[in-house]
Amino acid sequence: FVLDDFAPAEAQTRFYHAVYEGDGGLYLPLRLALSSSPNPAPPGAAVTFTASFTPFSETNPMPLGTVQFKVDGTNYGVPVTLVDGHASLSTTSLSWGEHRIGAEYSSSDTNYLSNTNSALNPQTINTPPAAGDNLIWRDPMQGIKVPVSDLATNASDSDAGDALALSVN
Repeated sequence: FVLDDFAPAEAQTRFYHAVYEGDGGLYLPLRLALSSSPNPAPPGAAVTFTASFTPFSETNPMPLGTVQFKVDGTNYGVPVTLVDGHASLSTTSLSWGEHRIGAEYSSSDTNYLSNTNSALNPQTINTPPAAGDNLIWRDPMQGIKVPVSDLATNASDSDAGDALALSVN
């Protein structure tokens, strides 16, 4: 039995198809779409991971089993039972940074094989930089030069990891 895994670059869905090699059963192919939202999200925000399984053919039964979600390769939460081919897990405790999200499907019927998948794009937890107002007095008859360091004084990044970008309107 061989599984070919191919994923279009623009999608979060991986497609599997089965090849029968003669000495085992034939298992039905599945589509597995794995997503996390919102992405990016601020620290402490609710992020939901969703794994959706659909048979390639409408005449095939919906898969049964559980999904163990993974964050950075480690089990996250408890396995979630599939309901109509979907499993979801919400969390508010992801740490700052980028996280690889994965799903491990454990089949509980004889139609489908268990498999593991990961999202193509990482889940990002980040607080956007914030800029405060800068009041600069100038004589109405003259121009003024302001050092960039003075403008950046009221800008902050609570994550201390983002680059500061200034724009002139």
